[in-house]
Amino acid sequence: MLLPRDAKKGRGPNRQLAGALIRQGHKLDIDFGAKDNQYYEANYWQFPEGIHCDSCSEANVTKEMLVTVCINTTQAANQAEFSREKQDNKLYQQVLWQLIKELCFGKRCDFWLERGAGFQVAMDLLVVLCLLLFMWVLVK
Repeated sequence: MLLPRDAKKGRGPNRQLAGALIRQGHKLDIDFGAKDNQYYEANYWQFPEGIHCDSCSEANVTKEMLVTVCINTTQAANQAEFSREKQDNKLYQQVLWQLIKELCFGKRCDFWLERGAGFQVAMDLLVVLCLLLFMWVLVK
């Protein structure tokens, strides 16, 4: 998602609204299922390849919270998109909803990595394994 630096922080003239769909005409590698894949292949340029959603400003945001806020914000900001009058409206809506869910699920907060959450889980597992090994040596 190529947003100007100021837009990411919600400042400046290029400021993006939360839930704004980002369209640059790129095709994404997502499996929608056989029928939906054909529709997406033929019409990918109509679909977004990104969503502006800055829900990481809260200190204790979880993955579930981030995904929920992203989906709800996107739906609220794009009501016209969801009520679009087209011949193939049902198929368009199906693909759009699945795409939005995939894009929101793919979001992450940078501070999750900064906090070292993955490292903490690995360290806890290492400690448990060492304790089990120690107990096994004592019993043997």
